[in-house]
Amino acid sequence: MTELFVICNPGEVYKGMPEQEVARKYTSMAIDDYDKLIEFEESYMPHVETPDFEAKIGAKGNKDLMVTAFIRQPIVRVGPINEWFTSSSYLFNPASGDSELLLPDLDIVQISGSTKVREAAEEIKQFYEQYGWQVCVFEGDFNKRKKVAPTSGRYKQSYLNIWVLEPEALRKLAHEKTGYSLDDLCF
Repeated sequence: MTELFVICNPGEVYKGMPEQEVARKYTSMAIDDYDKLIEFEESYMPHVETPDFEAKIGAKGNKDLMVTAFIRQPIVRVGPINEWFTSSSYLFNPASGDSELLLPDLDIVQISGSTKVREAAEEIKQFYEQYGWQVCVFEGDFNKRKKVAPTSGRYKQSYLNIWVLEPEALRKLAHEKTGYSLDDLCF
């Protein structure tokens, strides 16, 4: 099974915009529009808005930098491609003053599947590019993973840990592949 990483860096898209406008635009894109691109398997729908892992991983600019991960999401459609995939989304967001609005920093989508996984990754890539983001599809060994306690109830047994990709290693990969800034906010 092929595993690809769609690394999505907002670059200069939000430069010079007021923070509230940045948050509104990004939240609309990441929540409303992305959910039109992807269709999850029906049994996953009760969990679609609940992250499996959340953590503060440091600071960027004058804000706490958070990672929110949705692990092993079952997908039945990406754009026009009707096929089963497994996806994990790692959303890096500076903390905002409004819990309903998200600020952008870096989105990474890990997707695996069989025959059409490259086409699905390309659909995700094109989605982000239409918003002006710098995007790279990476295929390679990424074995920097760690076991963490899930923050969602989807993994019912409290003794069950989940494997996530190491957030700092993902940020370094994004820096190498897309020029993502490890230090500066994108707005």
